[in-house]
Amino acid sequence: MLFQATRHAEFEAIDEILKSHDRDIFRNSSLYVTIEPCIMCAAALRLLNVKNVYFGATNEKFGGCGSVLSIHNEYPM
Repeated sequence: MLFQATRHAEFEAIDEILKSHDRDIFRNSSLYVTIEPCIMCAAALRLLNVKNVYFGATNEKFGGCGSVLSIHNEYPM
């Protein structure tokens, strides 16, 4: 697979995981990242039912896990 430098890392990871697993794997998965996922990525992770998202630093401009929006809490499934 050719790496797409303009794609967010979360989408790269999702695509790579889906090559060898069913999407149900995300229900029992946790994501660890250095920077809080943006709103778009947080929404994608929510739609995939990722169990937990852990991040080391907030994203004050685009954060989707609490800094700007809390996708998981504001848009429950």
